[in-house]
Amino acid sequence: TDNIISSTMETVKQVSIKHKVPVFGGSTEMIAVGGLYNYGTNYEELVRQTARMLIRVLKGEEPENIAVELPEKLELHTNQEMADAL
Repeated sequence: TDNIISSTMETVKQVSIKHKVPVFGGSTEMIAVGGLYNYGTNYEELVRQTARMLIRVLKGEEPENIAVELPEKLELHTNQEMADAL
């Protein structure tokens, strides 16, 4: 997510409605304040996934032996209020 955009989402929302242009947010928080859709990482699940990797290190596994992982779970979120407004 871009902090400049997320900090001005109220303005982005108003322009989006005025011009009937959907905004696809970088996080679920952006959807809650005016974005239309977000398809991306579930950050709570990503923390759990990262914790599982950390546990492996704490148990003695060398970090260089642990493969890089992509987020295991992606989610689609829709702001129905914005969908109706557009």
